Amino acid sequence: MRSAQLGPMKHLLTLFITLNLACTMTLNAQSFDRALLDNYFDSLAHHDQAMGSLSIFQDGKEVYARAIGYVDSARQVLASPTNAYRVGSITKTFTAVIIHKLAAEGSLALDQKLADYYPNIPNADRITLDHLLRHQSGIANYTAAADVESWIGEHHEPEFFLELMRKGQPDFEPGAAVAYSNSNYLLLGYIAEWVGEMSYPELLAHYVTLPLGLEHTYYGGAIDSNKGEVHSFYSTGDGWEVAEPWAMSSAGAAGAITSTAAELNTFYGTLLRGELLPAATVEEMKLLRDNLGQGLFTFPFGKRVAYGHNGGIEGFETLSAHFPEENVTITYLSNGVRLPSNDVMLAALTVYFGQPFTIPNLEPVADLPEDAVSDLLGTYASDGFPLKITISLEGGKLHGRATGQGAFPLTPDAPNEFVYPAAGIRLKFDPKNAAMTLMQAGMVVEMERE
Repeated sequence: MRSAQLGPMKHLLTLFITLNLACTMTLNAQSFDRALLDNYFDSLAHHDQAMGSLSIFQDGKEVYARAIGYVDSARQVLASPTNAYRVGSITKTFTAVIIHKLAAEGSLALDQKLADYYPNIPNADRITLDHLLRHQSGIANYTAAADVESWIGEHHEPEFFLELMRKGQPDFEPGAAVAYSNSNYLLLGYIAEWVGEMSYPELLAHYVTLPLGLEHTYYGGAIDSNKGEVHSFYSTGDGWEVAEPWAMSSAGAAGAITSTAAELNTFYGTLLRGELLPAATVEEMKLLRDNLGQGLFTFPFGKRVAYGHNGGIEGFETLSAHFPEENVTITYLSNGVRLPSNDVMLAALTVYFGQPFTIPNLEPVADLPEDAVSDLLGTYASDGFPLKITISLEGGKLHGRATGQGAFPLTPDAPNEFVYPAAGIRLKFDPKNAAMTLMQAGMVVEMERE
């Protein structure tokens, strides 16, 4: 089984655009190149590079939906946009909404101390519910426990997880820093059940899914493909293996929800337009420190900024985001990842917003011998450019990595030239002078190897 993980898919800054460079976007929901996006997903399916479901909403209505891959563990049933996926940490936004609903009713207050509910958690007398919402509690992440693989697939009562938190060493003093921790939201779920006098599934239905008419969004259980629920897979390099399932008690209010791409678009669009919670509350959720708000992240796409959340559980990788200025909401739920999910999301946004896009060549590329690229490897920088780019050889493939961001694969295109088509990046190397030229969206940056 792959290592247990419940939270952001990779690094926050990798989302949407690898270098977060400015670009020009034209929004026209009626004229985006639907055929190009269809052909892109056809290519992903043909080359067996991804499984997943994409939905795009404009002004609260679905304008594009596509699913590829398989539903069942035997990979015999093809996926459709109506299938339901485990969404992982996207659950946290739902939990934040439930907490705010309970606060509005006077059942709790965000400045209350954790000690009012769980006094034996380290620093509970100084941790507020707001600290939990904003990942500022310092409570150690229970899914980072060394023995997580031994218990993640088995059902446990809350006391099991509370004991893990009691024994854990705090990462920092409450409010002193920000560190993403699933413990924060598992605790918020327990507190919501306590004060709301309902189970989490009942709270979810009462405060969110029934009011919004979401019929396929619910607290998950054992995956049942006969009910349209999708199994997840991980790539072995030569094929796909079914990912071993978590027990949903191990995810709880931090990651146990199952949903469809379209229903998540309804949820995030409604929330971020101020139609589910008061606008002032939504603004409170959007207040950021180190890119984290209350159950929300920000995701850059050129000059535009979206709000939403992502997640990873078992073999699932998920992302939902809403662009307030354009009133566009997009969700990609993946149950099988070879090509990074970030690339798929970036491609979808590029096509939808009318930017130039060429379907990348997904044919297998022969491994590069180290002696052929050794004089290209290293870290490149340029005065006045905010990022450094490190070039490395990983698994026979050249990769780039910008400062603080995830790696992106580079495909040979000409002698000493490599491209990353999903982001429109071209790197032209001059090994004799230890130099590299970065080209993207009309921008040219001359860089030197350090």
